[in-house]
Amino acid sequence: DGKTINGKLKVECWDYTQNEENDTPRDILKGTGKKYWFKCDDCNHSFDNRIGDITKKNGHWCPYCANQKICNNDNCNYCYNKSFASYDGKTPNGKLKVECWDNEKNETIKPRTVSKYNNKKYWFKCDDCNHSFNSTISNITNGTWCPICKNKTEKKFLHWFKKTYKEFKIKHQPKYNWCKSENTNRKLPFDFVIEKLKLIIEIDGRQHFEQVSNWSSPEFQLENDIYKMKKALENGYSILRIIQEDIYYNKNNWEKNIKDTIKSYDEPNIICIGCDTLYINYNNIC
Repeated sequence: DGKTINGKLKVECWDYTQNEENDTPRDILKGTGKKYWFKCDDCNHSFDNRIGDITKKNGHWCPYCANQKICNNDNCNYCYNKSFASYDGKTPNGKLKVECWDNEKNETIKPRTVSKYNNKKYWFKCDDCNHSFNSTISNITNGTWCPICKNKTEKKFLHWFKKTYKEFKIKHQPKYNWCKSENTNRKLPFDFVIEKLKLIIEIDGRQHFEQVSNWSSPEFQLENDIYKMKKALENGYSILRIIQEDIYYNKNNWEKNIKDTIKSYDEPNIICIGCDTLYINYNNIC
């Protein structure tokens, strides 16, 4: 006697066209784990589900109504309006975010087949800095956008790098299985990596050297940085560190200093550009 949200008996939603001819509700145990087809009395989609899930208290019903599934029928306005393709949110430059869908990295997945309530990550290409980044659809629809553009220093550095080094590809915020937190087992990100050179670039803000509100202590930052560097060295990566303010304020000839250090190293190394007194604890781990 279970009913849909519209008050119709679920048994009356049995899809006789999709189920086998000999399969009728009268012949099926209501606790069975086998799947059968039903037709939603709200959105009119056919869906299959286990009888046991349908009949239990607060049981499952239509996955289309629950924003768990999107059909691929181009004529279905119901699913189109629930898909990311219908989202009209714009980037800071005024371009529709859906038009920034990275077709190359998302491969066969299209905005029309993805729910705009989805918590999975997909790839987008920023219309400002041209950087590809991945984010959950829910974050995108809630207003977040390109992580590079959010960080003005990283955006400035990336723009300079791509203009200066067209022969190298650079990754932003990559994570590796060999660098996981000992406490949480989560992968720890690096700012930038040039895989061809096996070179990691870390841009260090003030929080790495002094207490900054809403940040962990500089002692914790140092411990975390050293742990990541040791893991990088063990896996054949060199690390280039530079002070964020040098890039942001164009101080200490940062462009020339980086140009002198962006190269392949015979042995994994740590290179710190900027104030020697700030980086004394970093150099000592080599």
